[in-house]
Amino acid sequence: MTVSAEDVRALLTSDARDAHLILEEGVVSVVSADAVADDPSALVVATAREITDALGHADLPGDDRLRILAAQLDSRVATLGG
Repeated sequence: MTVSAEDVRALLTSDARDAHLILEEGVVSVVSADAVADDPSALVVATAREITDALGHADLPGDDRLRILAAQLDSRVATLGG
């Protein structure tokens, strides 16, 4: 699995402006929108806004939900070719 529950937690709790979860050279990390704009090689997996909109709230989900979200995002990475 490429995206972990801890990666999703880091995305949702990030202080980065408009936080993005990216994959670059096999490494998942959380960066700001500005950092993504400066690095065209990064594959954007999801944004914090996208996840909170899908959840319908800004509260941090529990561990089980974080694992489900991570699996869904990992599937997205596979589909995108990451």
